[in-house]
Amino acid sequence: LATFGAPRGVRAAETVKVRIPSARTAFEPAEVTIKVGDTVQWTNRSIIAHTVTCDPAKAKSKDSASLPAGAAPFHSGELAQGTPWLHTFTAPGVYRYFCQHHEDMMMFGTVTVEA
Repeated sequence: LATFGAPRGVRAAETVKVRIPSARTAFEPAEVTIKVGDTVQWTNRSIIAHTVTCDPAKAKSKDSASLPAGAAPFHSGELAQGTPWLHTFTAPGVYRYFCQHHEDMMMFGTVTVEA
């Protein structure tokens, strides 16, 4: 009987989940480490809108967002309660992102993407 899937020694892409809890302005977990080709799914559990923004041009402070050279910035737009948003990472490096509505409240997260 043949089985199908990723070839032996080849890792299948994964989806890592990050939630925005109902009682806090935070990303949980605030730091995740993934591999190139993996996806992060953020889900807003709060009654207030949030964003997932990794775009230095949209930040009030230059320290709020950073991404590796050659990586495209990303922005989820408004995430209402219960709304998930996914982003697949194709370039290795460290991505620092924030909620555009709560940057002043230090609502930051980090995705480290390993080759």
